[in-house]
Parts: sequence; C-alpha cells; structure tokens
Amino acid sequence: MSACSSSVVTIAQQLSHASAEQSPLILLALNSVLEREEWSAKEKQSARRQIWRCDLLHIIVEVLRQEFALVPGQWGTAAKLATLLTNVCVGLKPKVLEQQSVSGENADQVTEYYEILLPTAVDSLLILANNLMELATAHVAKGDLRPHFLAVADALTWLCSYHQQHCIQRALQSPYLLNILISDEVVYSGTALKFMAKMLEECPGVFSLLPSETMQSVLDELVYKISSADDQSALPALDLLGAFVHYSVTLLDTLLLAYKGLSVVISKWNTHRLGPNAAQLVAALEARVACDQEAARKDSAAVLIQATWKGYISRKKMKRVQRGIRRFQKMYRKWKLDKEKAKQGRTQVTSRPVHTAQREFHERQIATLRLLPACEVGAFVKRQEGHAASTIQAWWRGFVARKVFQKRKVAAIRTQSASVIQRAVRRYLHGRRKEWASTEDMYPKLTCAERDLLLREVQRMREGPPSTQSSDQRRQLHDQVQQLLVDFYANLRSVRHRDEQRHVLLAQLMEDSNQVLSAPPLCHASDELVELFTSGSRVVASMAEMAHREELKAMQLPWWKKSSVEEDSIMTLLS
Repeated sequence: MSACSSSVVTIAQQLSHASAEQSPLILLALNSVLEREEWSAKEKQSARRQIWRCDLLHIIVEVLRQEFALVPGQWGTAAKLATLLTNVCVGLKPKVLEQQSVSGENADQVTEYYEILLPTAVDSLLILANNLMELATAHVAKGDLRPHFLAVADALTWLCSYHQQHCIQRALQSPYLLNILISDEVVYSGTALKFMAKMLEECPGVFSLLPSETMQSVLDELVYKISSADDQSALPALDLLGAFVHYSVTLLDTLLLAYKGLSVVISKWNTHRLGPNAAQLVAALEARVACDQEAARKDSAAVLIQATWKGYISRKKMKRVQRGIRRFQKMYRKWKLDKEKAKQGRTQVTSRPVHTAQREFHERQIATLRLLPACEVGAFVKRQEGHAASTIQAWWRGFVARKVFQKRKVAAIRTQSASVIQRAVRRYLHGRRKEWASTEDMYPKLTCAERDLLLREVQRMREGPPSTQSSDQRRQLHDQVQQLLVDFYANLRSVRHRDEQRHVLLAQLMEDSNQVLSAPPLCHASDELVELFTSGSRVVASMAEMAHREELKAMQLPWWKKSSVEEDSIMTLLS
C-alpha cells in the first residue's frame, strides 16, 4: 500500500472515533492528501480508489445534508466538502473503477457508484446550495454566504459536466434547483440560469426527457424574469429561452400559444446587447409575428371578400324575389278585375230580359190606365190584384202537389219492391215444404214409449255420470274443505307477515347490491355515503318501487291471465 492510500486509511480510522461536529474537519484532511504536489497522478488516483473502498464518499454525501452552524468553519467547511466530493468523483475514473470491480471486488460497485452515489451526491449539493440561499436571503447566518454558494454551484457544475449521463437529468428534475431559480436575488437565480445554460450546451437532448410539469415550471419562471424590469435577470433568462428554442423547434409554437404577448415583452430588450441565442429567438419571434399578421390580414381580407360576395348574392336574390312578387300581384289583380268584369257582364245579360218584361208590363198598365175612364180605374186595379193573387196561388198549389206526388211515388216503389220480395219468399218456402213432406215418408215415426225412453236418455246424459261416493264421504270431504278454509283465514295474517318480511329482505338485498356496485372507492368514502348505506328509508323506497312494478305488470295482463294468477296465489297460500 502506498503512502497516499495509507493516509486515507488513517483518516478513515480517525473518522470512526470522531463526533458529528469534528467529522467535517477530519474529512477536509482528504484535500491535503489529494493536493500534495510531491505525489504523482497515479498515487492520487490510488487514493481516490481507497476513499471509495473505505466508503468515505457516502459519508461526505450524508455530512453535506446536516446543519453546519455548530461545525467549526460553519458553511465555509460545507463548501470545501462540496468541492472535495466533486474532486473525488471526477478524479475517480469509471474505467479504473470497472477494472477494480472486475478483478475480484464486489461486482455491484459500478451500479452502486453510477445509480446510487452520483444521484445522491447531486441531491446533497443542491440541498446545500438551497440551504445557503435561504440563510442568505433570511439574513440569519453571519457573514456573506454568496462565495460559499458560488463554490457549491461550481462543484455541482463540475460534477454534472463530467458525469453527464447520470447527473444532469437528476439535477434538472430536482425541486431545489427550481427553488433557486425562482429566487428574487439576482446572484442565486442567475447562477441557476448559468448552470442550466451550460447543461443545455453540453447535453442538448436532456431537456426533452424532463417531465412536462417541470418543463412548464421552468418556462413560467423564465417568462416571468423576462417580463421584469431588471436586465441582470432578464437577459440571462432570455438567452436560456433562446437556447431552448434553438434545440427544440416545436417549443416556439408552445410559447406563442401559452404566453400571449411574449413577443411584445421580448421586443423591449432589442436595444440591449443580446447573445446569439437571444438574438435568434427575437428574430424567430419577429418572423412568426409577421407571419401571423400576414395570415390575419389575409383572413380579414377573405372575410371582407366573402361578406361582399354574400351581400351581392343576397341583394340579387332579393331583387329577383321582389320582381316575382310584383309580377304575381299584377297578374292576380288583373285576374280579379277580369273576373269582376265577367260577373258584371253575366249579371247584365241575365237581368236585361227581366227588366225589359217589367218595363213592358208597366208600359201596358200605364197605357191601359190612360184609356180607362177615371171611375173604372179602381175596379181595374182590383181585378189586376185578384189575377195576381190567383197566379201566385196556382204556382203554390202546383209546387205542393208536385212535392206530395214525389213522396207518393217513393212509397209506391217501396210497396211494389216489398210485394216482389214477399212473392219470392213464399215461392221458396212452398218449395221447401214440398221437399220436407217428401222426406218424412222415408223415415219411420217414433212411438210414445220410444220418445219417452229417448228423453230419459238425453236427461241422463245432461246430468252426467252417477257419483261413486256415498253421502258420508261427501259430507267428510265437505268438512275437510271447511277446515282448510278456516285454517287459511286463521293463518292469513301470519302468512302475509312472512311475505312482507321476505319482500323487505329482498328489497334490502337489492338496494345494498346496487349501492355496493355504484359506490366509489374507499379512498373517496364520506359520512354521507355511510349514512346512505345505513338508512332504512332506502329499503322502504325500493320495496315500494317493486310493489309498484308488480302492480303495473298485473294491470297489463289480460283477464284470462289475471284469473290464473289469482288462482295460483290462492293455491300457494293454501299449501
């Protein structure tokens, strides 16, 4: 064993007997072992392997998570331990570790180193950096803690740059890094931005492996810092956001959809000196905004053209409809006017002879009156009135006579039809009587004794076969039926009570099964659900619903099924 490795073993022995406050100072002695100039690089590498064998790396990782307020050197000691942890992990080459593990030591050391130790070391460094930031912002600790925070951040950056595959994703997913990023202090949030930018530069594809919630939180914080008035935090955030967009083409669309007005916020930083990623982001946003404005202008122009064309078509259709309406109205008015003229013409044609006859009659009367002497005018008028009355009476008697004649004609037709029908029926019956008279001679006639015997046989067949039971047996059967009826009516209340209990149990089982099937998981159970399961009103409601359904089914049955159902129910009760 070389002197370098023996020094590590000595430190490990001292650490086994030291207290919790002295352990960090003893671990710092490993710095002197790794930084001595007289030892070669091979001996230092041997010392790192010895630190791994003595399990000192796990101890350093756990010590970094404790409170350093009571440790000599306080948080400066913690920063030195962080640098020591990174120095050992970076100097411990994986090839050497694999050769040692294959040569006979534990074969699971490689898995333990990459999958357990390195992620735990990243968590410890982030926890230490977060504690330093909280103490500095709360002004609890004495002295300036920012140099210690920067030392821890440099150690974390060094470790993640060396072991990119196992450390970068773990660091970016840590909530402690996000807590440092959202700090209002420019020193701490800027350090987190620089760390994320360096990790993105060294491993661009790692951000695509981050969960969507973590990526969304990072983007929210970057946009918030860009919208602030402080250029010391806004410009690094803008540069990191530009790096994101540079390595992820689809992220630009996500930013424009999720953050409305982002281009306006970013445009205010155009007067400052921007990095290449930020300048590329600004140019991409300006191009996208110009493209969106052009698309919006084309959309508005298309809407305007469509509105103009639809208005033109609508007005054209309206004019065509109005012309059709006017033409229809004109044709209707012309048709109505022609109809009225034709009606007036027909009226004039039909009324002209009447008017002519009336005028000629009046002219003859006037001429006659002029020829008669004055003493005979009254008698002439009376004769004319009598003649007019006789004419009216003649016309009326003719109308009444024609009406009576029509009724008599209908009655005569009916009488003649009935006579024809009766004559045909009598002729038919006369022929049938002749046939019956001819058939009576073919069969012999029954005597009185034979007729009485036949009547008694018919009566016997109507009464049915004679009973095989005696009167005592019939009386005994009647008594048994009477006893069954008495027992039935005596036990009717108990039978109904048992039936009601059975129906209640069936309703309760049905309701419980329905509630169990539709109940939520036990993790979502509440007091209302327990009360619903233990409530008795649900059973009553379910029983009432069952009875209502049975009654509806019974009402819908035909009469011949209702009687059979009632008979079955009675036989069930009797049994």
